[in-house]
Parts: sequence; C-alpha cells; structure tokens
Amino acid sequence: VDVFLENSELKFFLTKLHQKEFQFAQMSWIAQYNDRMSFLERFVKENSFRNYSSWEHPRYQQLIRNSFLVIPPEKRAQILEKAESLILNDMPIAPINYYNALYLKNPQLKNAQVSPLGHVDFRYADISK
Repeated sequence: VDVFLENSELKFFLTKLHQKEFQFAQMSWIAQYNDRMSFLERFVKENSFRNYSSWEHPRYQQLIRNSFLVIPPEKRAQILEKAESLILNDMPIAPINYYNALYLKNPQLKNAQVSPLGHVDFRYADISK
C-alpha cells in the first residue's frame, strides 16, 4: 500500500474534509457535553455538519429518533448501543486513540471540581492549611 501524507493548516484541512477531497483523514474529537449523542449526532444524515464520511444508515436514523422518545436511561442506553454497533460495523470512522487526563491535587485544595469531560472548576475552591 502506497500512502501519501499531506500536512496542512486547519482551515485548509477542514475545507478539504467538507468538500470530500480525501480517501482517509485523521481528526480528533472531544465531547461537547456528557452524553453519547455528542458523537452520535454527527451521523444522523450524510450532510450533517462534521459528518465528513457522508455515512448514513436508515436503521441508525430510526434508532437515534427512538432514543429521544425514551425516558428511562437504561432503555435509551440500549438503543444508543445498537446505533453505535451500526457505526462499528460499517466503519465510517475508526477510533484509534483515546484521550486521558491526569491531575495532581494539592491536599490543601478543597472544593475543586472536575467534570466528567475533564474540565476543572475552581469557582468554589479554597486552600486550607
């Protein structure tokens, strides 16, 4: 397999992604909110914003619609797992790397909060001796 790597500025790279001028591209995503839908919403329609692969699947669309109709979190999670399995089966994306965050905390620091997305909130923090 011959591979040609092309490095470019982000603005140019995003233009190429939107215009589908690639065979394979690498991109990083970070959840915008603490829910699976932060990633899954991108693949609802082939022309959804940031659906660079243009992947679309009727069963996936139905599952996503159904997830909005379900109140119990366990049932919604089951529906979204089925949607995720469709993505994993068709592979419009290939997750190859996962972010980790490590924090050092001074034992005197009290009331600092770390969100599930990794944001540190010092609004109510204080230092006690």
